[in-house]
Amino acid sequence: MVGSVITNIEVRGNITTRLKQICVYADDIVIIGKTKQILIGTFCKLKHEALNVGLIVNNNKTKYLYCIRKIFQSTYLNTVEEQFEQVNSFKYLGSMVNTENSTEEEIKERIAAGNRAYLVHKKNIHIKINIPKRQLYNTLIRPIVTYSSETRVLKEDVINKLTIFERRIMRKICSPTGTDGAYWRVKTNQEINEILKGQNIIGFIKKQRLNWLGYVERMAKDNVQKIKRWKTMSTGPIGRPKTRWEAGVLEDIKSMNISNWKKVAQNRDSWKKVAEQARTLYRLYGLEEDEEEEEEEEEEEEEGGKRRRKEEKENRRRKDEEEEKKRRKEENKKRRTEEEKTKKKKKQRRRKNKEDEEEKK
Repeated sequence: MVGSVITNIEVRGNITTRLKQICVYADDIVIIGKTKQILIGTFCKLKHEALNVGLIVNNNKTKYLYCIRKIFQSTYLNTVEEQFEQVNSFKYLGSMVNTENSTEEEIKERIAAGNRAYLVHKKNIHIKINIPKRQLYNTLIRPIVTYSSETRVLKEDVINKLTIFERRIMRKICSPTGTDGAYWRVKTNQEINEILKGQNIIGFIKKQRLNWLGYVERMAKDNVQKIKRWKTMSTGPIGRPKTRWEAGVLEDIKSMNISNWKKVAQNRDSWKKVAEQARTLYRLYGLEEDEEEEEEEEEEEEEGGKRRRKEEKENRRRKDEEEEKKRRKEENKKRRTEEEKTKKKKKQRRRKNKEDEEEKK
């Protein structure tokens, strides 16, 4: 029914020259227009066509987002009959869309969802059952964090956030490690990696991206292929351009020393092996960086131990000084009390002697 409504709206041109575009999934519709007037006109026509088939637009759920690099003050989009709130970001099909076209907010949202998933399944995870902890994590938590990850650009800060989240969750899921010194410690990064068998969340995302690349390459020359090969005709802003998704995936392919990858991608089984190789490839998800990070953590821990010992020694010295000061104060108080008592006794004795002398006279 929604499809019949969309077909009645005239959309001409290609992705570069088209003034308006419509994205539809079930009853979730996004209207993209190059100007505000085109956006309002397209919405009014869409609303009219929807009413003809018995569909209405939910005004409370409809939002307006203005994509611009400059800072602007939020306003409202006014049509003939409605007024829609302007927002800086909104969720569409489970993913965050924002004015800055960045994934940081989406990553933050996914990590928060992963933490909620752990809290929901915490009771079941810690029950003693014959299921590996890695399998529980891969089944219950990781899919929530990696939702739509095959289309993401993996920047360094994103990689750090995801690896930190994974290690923190795995340390909560796995029990602490006992030592000979009769105390328990949390598992190191290397131990976490051994539990995961070298298949961490970054390797999984890289595998998903390669799977998606192969799927797109095997597609017919439809809209997805056109979008992949599309090059902007306008000039970008001053400064270093953002890293593109395709550049990151091609860098992974280069790291795997795969020649003529487009031909390999046409064979589904061969490309599946390539994507599986990316999941556990040593240099793709940076175990070297993990080892360096562990060494740095050990050095920091050693320095922290020295600093703690120094602080403890200083605290003991200060405590001893305070106790000595308190002891001297009590001794001085006691001595003054004794002196006052002695003076009082002497005074009473003199008074008594004086009284005795007066009686004799």
